[in-house]
Amino acid sequence: MKQVKNFASFPVVTALESDTVEKIAQTMNERHVGNVVVVSLTDEGFRPVGIVTDRDIVVLCVATNRIPSTVTAVEIMSEDLVVAHEEDGVSGVLTLMKENAIRRIPLVDRQGVLKGIVAMDDLISVQGKELDDLPRLQRNWEKVARGPTP
Repeated sequence: MKQVKNFASFPVVTALESDTVEKIAQTMNERHVGNVVVVSLTDEGFRPVGIVTDRDIVVLCVATNRIPSTVTAVEIMSEDLVVAHEEDGVSGVLTLMKENAIRRIPLVDRQGVLKGIVAMDDLISVQGKELDDLPRLQRNWEKVARGPTP
């Protein structure tokens, strides 16, 4: 089983719950990302508590005429956060993403500390490469099944 941690991106672009939407948008622009993981600081490290996407900023702040410098991450973040664990397998995480209609998922360790972020596109690419290997495996199996050539 291929573990999802092997396909995660590091470091994760993060924001604190108290960060303003204006600051988050500036971070997204500087880092060329469409989302940030909202974290809270604990003794163990940063724990993900939500996600803010560029769409959240547009729909929940700009389109409602709220002032980005006065709105905080906690006010617009997706709170029903779904996370994957470092030891989870690629197929299981893809299923989790499909069931929850999400394209990116934070990766945490056993203590719930943020370790990375995984994009659906990266996992689909991994699965696609495995499918590409099937014809070669089939040919090898056929050679073994025929036995040694006299």
